[in-house]
Order: sequence, then C-alpha cells, then structure tokens
Amino acid sequence: MINKKNVVHFQNENTTEVAIEKIKNRVKHHQLRIFLLGIFTIVALMIIYFIIKQRTSKEEVAQKAMLHAVHCFEQGLYDEALQGDQSQMGFIQVTKNYPRTKSANMSYFYAGTIYMNNRDFDSAITFLEKFNSSEPVIQNQVWVLMGDSFSEKKNYAKAAEYYMKAANNKANKISTPLFLIKAAIVYEVMENYSKALQCYKRISDEYPTTEYFGDACKQIARLTN
Repeated sequence: MINKKNVVHFQNENTTEVAIEKIKNRVKHHQLRIFLLGIFTIVALMIIYFIIKQRTSKEEVAQKAMLHAVHCFEQGLYDEALQGDQSQMGFIQVTKNYPRTKSANMSYFYAGTIYMNNRDFDSAITFLEKFNSSEPVIQNQVWVLMGDSFSEKKNYAKAAEYYMKAANNKANKISTPLFLIKAAIVYEVMENYSKALQCYKRISDEYPTTEYFGDACKQIARLTN
C-alpha cells in the first residue's frame, strides 16, 4: 500500500526541485546579461569619475592660465590682457584652449568689455553674447553692455531688446529704472513713442522713490501733451 504522506512529500520535493531547476536555468540564461550589465555599470561609473576629475583639473589649469590676463586688465594693460604675450595667455586664448570652463566664460566677459573700451562693438557683441551667468545682477549688466554696443552701431531695435531683457530679469529699484530709461531713449530714437511711454510709466508707477522718477514724469508729460 502506497503511503499518501510519502507521495505528497515526494511530490513536494519534486515540485521544489523543478522550481529550483527553473531558477538555475533562468539565472544561467541571463547570467551573461547580468554580467555585462555589471561591467557596463562599473565602466559608466569610472567614466563619470574620470570626467569629473578631468573637468576639475581643467578648471584649475584654466584659472591659473587666466591669472596673468586678469592682472593686466586690472592694471589697464588691455591689449596684453586680450592677446597675452609670448609666455602667458590672454583672454582670447583662454576661451580657445579651455572651452566650457568657468574661466572661459569669464574671459568672454573681460574680452567683450575690452573690445567695448576699444570701440570695436562687433567684437564686443561676439564675446559678450557667449557669456552667461545664473546671477541676475551680472547677467543684466552684460545684457546692458550688449545693448550699449548695439546702440553705438545704431541698431536701436537690438539695443532696446537687450535693455528690456535686463529690465525684465529680476527687477529691482536700483538698476531696473536705469535699464528702462535706456530702453525709452532708443525707442524714442526709433520714434516708437508708445513703447517709450510704457517705459517711463513703469518707472513712475513702480519706482516712485528712485532718482529717475522725476525725469520719467517729465517725459510722460511731454509725450502725452
């Protein structure tokens, strides 16, 4: 007579063995994929590590390369700051040798400022438009410099565009009224008096305690009479 308990026990053991065998086969089937995935993960982490390390190293080298140019700029030696000399880099060379670094970004700003000082407004615009900053005060000043450059070139539409970009970016009572005044002036040169009036009214409405309030009110009276 067959013992039912033994049969059940045998069936359970058989079921367990089948399940284990399936797991083994599945792992065996996928072990190459799992192995490759592990290798790819390690390689990816190594690549990220070396990129960060290289970028950090590149930033340090770029900062050192830029020191001479900054020193020349502070001393008013603008040509040498821009072009460098036989042994030291200028801002232009820093932008070429160390692209996508913070030093290259600052070099765009310095170079653009020097070109403005030299009244080479095309070159000033070329360099300034490559600069970017997450700090609104700095970015706004660069946009205003670009506006000034376009204004000097008598491209008043572009000048107004950059003045208004600065005026609309993190507005504040210290610098925004000045940006609006600059925009209003070029709008008037273009005979776009409605836009100019909007700028003056914004000053009178939003910045009544600033030094530009009185002038804005006078211009509003002039344009509305």
